[in-house]
Amino acid sequence: ILGHSNGGLLARYYARYGTEDHLDRSDARPSYAGAAAIRHLLLVGAPNLGTIRPVISHVRGEEVVFGKIPAEVIATISGAPQLMPHPAIPWLLDQRGDVIDRDLFDLDTWRDYGWSIFNSSVRERTIRRKGGGASGERYVEVLEAYLRKHLARGRNFLLLLSREPSTRDVKPFVFGGDCEATRARLVIEEVRGNLVAQDKPESIEDALDGIDYEDLIYDPGDSVVTRSSLLGYYDGELLPGFLTLPAMPISQSIFLCEEHQLLTGNPTFQNNLLYTLLHVKPEASSSKLSI
Repeated sequence: ILGHSNGGLLARYYARYGTEDHLDRSDARPSYAGAAAIRHLLLVGAPNLGTIRPVISHVRGEEVVFGKIPAEVIATISGAPQLMPHPAIPWLLDQRGDVIDRDLFDLDTWRDYGWSIFNSSVRERTIRRKGGGASGERYVEVLEAYLRKHLARGRNFLLLLSREPSTRDVKPFVFGGDCEATRARLVIEEVRGNLVAQDKPESIEDALDGIDYEDLIYDPGDSVVTRSSLLGYYDGELLPGFLTLPAMPISQSIFLCEEHQLLTGNPTFQNNLLYTLLHVKPEASSSKLSI
């Protein structure tokens, strides 16, 4: 199986849990129902510990060519929360660079910060487009319940993938980029009475002297997925409630100087992909790949 980006996460879930949907709980034990069907598992730019990109899309909408998918539409995408940063990893900082302990997968966090469908402009626009009055209000209530459910399922998805590994896990070959400055955290700032999630150092209006916002916000990666997330390994301080975060077992990793959406067209990736498929035996973790 060759999985790019979210496709890699779905392949990992299949290897551990087969086709069973366990996303309404976080304590399901892996059955490894899909593992026997996988000879090689190759992950390309897979956000194994999530990415901040879907959080930004939920807050501001997603730019697409010459248009934009609005935040209220992004909120209806059920799989998007499965790509958000792992619930154990700090994702929100204050202007001093201190970690803010807020659960990304708790709808109250979004409500308190006025993000996504809780933004007054987004809310008013949604109600108006759905007929206004009681009809529009009912739609927003349904949308809130929908987002709450899928935030919880996204949290469970990431927790299920990060359960303690065993010898029955399929060890993937990992391909990705680590030459691009990649957003890994957001800085919260109050701007004209609103709490704004800043994802670029130059966007911070009241920057404090002596604070390296580049270092706070960015990590090495492929512009979407950080190197740490790609490897499924995080060695920093975890959020309260998490004592450990088991590392994802891998067979081999190859890093390229390429952006996320262009990884599969990279000649070095294609060369190593063919070598892996044609010459590397399953579980041969000591095999040397060509660079």
